[in-house]
Amino acid sequence: MRSLTPIHDIAESVCVNNIGDSTKKYMVFVLESMADCYREMHLFMSDSFSVRTEVMPVGRVIDMPADFIEPTKVGIKIGDCILVLWRDYGSLGKQNHPVYGVSDLEYMQGVINGSIIPDSVIPFYNYNGTNILDGFTTGINPAGFYEFNRSTGTISVGSLWPSDSEIIVEYKSDGVSDGLSLVPTEWITALKEYALWKYWTRFRDRIQARTHKDEYLTQYYMVKDMYVNQPVDYQVRVFQNTPRQTINGLI
Repeated sequence: MRSLTPIHDIAESVCVNNIGDSTKKYMVFVLESMADCYREMHLFMSDSFSVRTEVMPVGRVIDMPADFIEPTKVGIKIGDCILVLWRDYGSLGKQNHPVYGVSDLEYMQGVINGSIIPDSVIPFYNYNGTNILDGFTTGINPAGFYEFNRSTGTISVGSLWPSDSEIIVEYKSDGVSDGLSLVPTEWITALKEYALWKYWTRFRDRIQARTHKDEYLTQYYMVKDMYVNQPVDYQVRVFQNTPRQTINGLI
């Protein structure tokens, strides 16, 4: 099991020991900086992301939660019926192709009123692989229904979206918005250096900022190389059994 460290303890050490902030006036700033760093490093942390599902009321523009990375499934919820929209047709396979020979709106209505029986059930997942909702249909072309804007983290709902419905989005999560409390111990130095880089940038000390940015990038690529090029069990064995320098000394 990977060794974890409270991020609050790391931030406190940065305040007290690195920038001389005994009153912890900049604690929130340091924690926010470390959360930003965590998001960057989380992208290569493992082969899989946290996945969660949100059911939201429909508006012309919908703000996604702060932990949103990218969608994995989108569905329309009308009453108790959920219809799945697909963007990546190639991932459906031969048995789960998009609808052909009938308009998407007619197909949707047929599923809702029971005149069309879908030939597959598609699950929506939450954290830890929990199946929380089941969607139906073999897939509907999403054109005209919605569009994601990755830069703003929003969904624009199109003219084809049915009234009196909700939107369901299963998406990759960075795991931060619900509260970041523990981080892998091997990330300590990178998190500290990132926070110090941002701190000294804020106070316009270019030399200090540059020094900590360079050290952060060194740590970033070092940890990334370990995660990308080494098996997970090897990483865990190294970081649990090898003495290493931490913010509190050698352990």
